[in-house]
Amino acid sequence: MWIVVTLLILASLLSIGVATIRRLDQKPRRRLKEEGVAPPTTDLNDEVLKRGVIEWKELQQHLRLQELLSIEGADLAGDRFQVILSLSGKAQADVLYVRFGTSVQRVSAGQSGVVCIKAGDSARITLVGNAIDATILNGVAGSPQEIVGDAGFALALSFVNSLTEGVSFKYAARGSELNHRFIKSWDIPSAQSDEAILARVSSLADVSVLAERVRDIQTASSFTKRYQKASPLEAGICYILGEHGGESLRFQVISEVALLIVPAFDTKTSLPEFLQNLTVKSQMHARILLRNELVTLAAQSQDGQYALLPLDDSNVMLGVSSAENGNVDVVHIEEADDGQNVVTLLMRSTPEFKNVLVWVLPQEG
Repeated sequence: MWIVVTLLILASLLSIGVATIRRLDQKPRRRLKEEGVAPPTTDLNDEVLKRGVIEWKELQQHLRLQELLSIEGADLAGDRFQVILSLSGKAQADVLYVRFGTSVQRVSAGQSGVVCIKAGDSARITLVGNAIDATILNGVAGSPQEIVGDAGFALALSFVNSLTEGVSFKYAARGSELNHRFIKSWDIPSAQSDEAILARVSSLADVSVLAERVRDIQTASSFTKRYQKASPLEAGICYILGEHGGESLRFQVISEVALLIVPAFDTKTSLPEFLQNLTVKSQMHARILLRNELVTLAAQSQDGQYALLPLDDSNVMLGVSSAENGNVDVVHIEEADDGQNVVTLLMRSTPEFKNVLVWVLPQEG
């Protein structure tokens, strides 16, 4: 019976629809206030165009230490980016690593860099679809913010060498955040980091666990009443959030947790019966996990691909997009600021989606 159910689930999951992910900005602004830093101004130029400059004297200090330059920040949508460069005493920089969201490009074996920025030149790095494009602009330097343009996202990098300004490295981008730091070669993200995490996040595998290993159904409210405080979820149990299940679920993350937004779940129906009739044409799958000891959400974006969103950066709203009703917000996810990896799911029941199923995934190995 369970094998038949699993096959039916796998068949239905092939038609997963479009999901929506929305970052909420309360946490970053609250954190700025706590650290005594004024929140960002509302001036359009300050919000949209960020820039920085590193003088040659500072660059030389880090060259002697054999350090790399990391330019990083976030675009206007809140998606993180990072570009790592190797500097040389010949006033040039080789781009070793580029990351926009979940898209990554690295220097190929046998090459010095993805592109090389020489004195007096600039590079313009953009994301086109899911592909990273790095273009060298020969003889264009000094005002990288002009290279960025007025639309879309672009990161401009310039190696300035002039009689009036001397040698310096400038960078600019249209985004919500932009800065630089110097790192060691071992700080370059490994090919087995985010890519490996995303490679094993699968709605097919997670719902198969639900079908094959979960033997009990409980409401979110019963879990809260039983433990009285944030505790780890129990393996082998499917927790029901939403209609008939309670509007919130607060728990401590010690292992990976899967969740699935569904139109409705009748607690009187057995799990095998429910799974046998489950279709996820317009539903959303996500996974809550620990990455570098930080609680992170792996959730589907609108193109069906998964993205990693650290919950210490901001709260997140998950929903489903339908042709009839547009974007429908369903569940609000936030992490407590207590350092205990405590997460709260807050349900926003809608006529289309009334429940969220939550279950613990088996630990690997």
